[in-house]
Amino acid sequence: SKSVNNIEEVCSILSYSIKFGEQVMIDSCIKYIQQHSLSIIQHQTFIQHLSLQALLLIVQNDLLSLSNQQEIILFHSIVKWCDYQLQLKLRFVYFSIEKN
Repeated sequence: SKSVNNIEEVCSILSYSIKFGEQVMIDSCIKYIQQHSLSIIQHQTFIQHLSLQALLLIVQNDLLSLSNQQEIILFHSIVKWCDYQLQLKLRFVYFSIEKN
């Protein structure tokens, strides 16, 4: 059976699995994320490699095993995720303008 066992890759794998409807891999990623919630939300991969759909899946379904104190860490990680996404979009717009 397919399983995920790497903090570095789980966010990317989850994002692609959602995109392509790979439910077995989605379930495997969710299981891994639940077992390593705190490590994952503090990792750079959470900010840089998690799609919006994956972030929503995790947050809306309350999949993380976090204490109230750790929920604050999650909040800050989501703010960093938003900031990173904004920077990507601004970079894209900037380079689009530069080409013209």
